[in-house]
Amino acid sequence: MTIKRRILMLLLAAIMIFTAVVMIKVPEVGILLAAIIFAIGLAVAGLHSLIYYLTMAKYMVGGKVHLFIGIIILDFALFTMSILLQSTVLIVIFLQLFYGVSGAISIVRSREAKKNGSPLWKYNMIDGIINIAIMLMAFICGNFYKSDTLLVYIFSIGLIYMALARIISAFRKTAVVYIQ
Repeated sequence: MTIKRRILMLLLAAIMIFTAVVMIKVPEVGILLAAIIFAIGLAVAGLHSLIYYLTMAKYMVGGKVHLFIGIIILDFALFTMSILLQSTVLIVIFLQLFYGVSGAISIVRSREAKKNGSPLWKYNMIDGIINIAIMLMAFICGNFYKSDTLLVYIFSIGLIYMALARIISAFRKTAVVYIQ
């Protein structure tokens, strides 16, 4: 990882922690702020995938997958932006789905990494378990306790966890493979 990328990850982590603190201090706008962050993140990911397709992936075998993924993610981001003020229930469901899918993907990655003998499988497994735990806590609080403030606190904890994971990733040594 380059130094510029490490600095960008640390800056993004600082912004995430600041946003989580704001969400904790002002829980009335917490779900709306979480939805805005979620929609912007999806839009950036969708645009990144589309730019990657236009610059490199269109010349690769199977590169159209990046085009389709970019379009779907960008559409989902635009849909999320369009319902920001209408329905907080849908936004909470989207956030729960995000944490659930992210956790499931991390667990599958960790099982594959363990099978391949990678020492990082434990980190991926812990990441997946924490993401699924956040999703389950949000599901329980949203359906049984009906507390928006508690949901904001849970999503803030999730945002702080994601920021800490970015900080750890920024300081982790990366292996450089030299071809002889």
